[in-house]
Amino acid sequence: MLPTKAGLCCIEKAKDILELHEQMNQRIRILSENDHDCVRIGTSASRGEFFVERILPSVIRKYPQVRFSLILDAKAGLVEKLEKGELDMIFVSNHAERPYMEYARIAREEMVLVVPKEHELLKKAKRADHFPYPYVELSDWISCPFICASPRMTTGQYTRLLFEHYGYHPKIVLEVGSLPMIYSAVNQRIGITIAPSMPLCQKEHQELRYLSFEDEQNIQWYFTAITKSQISLHPAYREIIKLVKNFYYNRAELSVPDKEV
Repeated sequence: MLPTKAGLCCIEKAKDILELHEQMNQRIRILSENDHDCVRIGTSASRGEFFVERILPSVIRKYPQVRFSLILDAKAGLVEKLEKGELDMIFVSNHAERPYMEYARIAREEMVLVVPKEHELLKKAKRADHFPYPYVELSDWISCPFICASPRMTTGQYTRLLFEHYGYHPKIVLEVGSLPMIYSAVNQRIGITIAPSMPLCQKEHQELRYLSFEDEQNIQWYFTAITKSQISLHPAYREIIKLVKNFYYNRAELSVPDKEV
């Protein structure tokens, strides 16, 4: 016997229902095993320091009775842990939306050039409409030594697509699988890089500068908090989202000062 098209549709949806049912049971088991409040959030390794230094201290002081857990992993791993009920909220960028998840956009992060302080590109940069940071032409920076994120990273994939789109072949002097290490390499003047305009927490990285560039593909890069639908969360989660949003909208220190342009 062979299923009809309608039958195939029923089989496909039945598999989804069984998977969701198993996820629900696993979630219930996890909740039953915890006798006390626990706030479990996840984010990438490159953002871990931001949460530890800028977000979690005040939340922990506000909820001293709560145990906090911060898991650092790649985006795919974080999504899998959220679906399995091992995490309650994750902070990632550019994830395809799923119907059983809830998404709270924190901020749009521009893909920017990251250069060391007093780099020669800062002298060529200029203010331009629709660009949040001083703007440089592709022809001004494409010949610079370049540090590229690993192709396993979303940033590395974006960078390679950009180069392919424009037909450019920059001189890649270093490939790294960690954004903090990439920032350190830029700070050591090994080369420049492309990265999202995320908060920089390490003191040495705060010397770095962001520059805007033209991207005809206009990829939307949103930093987002994701939770599973219809799950009651501890008030601490709302507090964390609020603090992250406030930080993004008040971080004027990440812009390049006019005197350096």
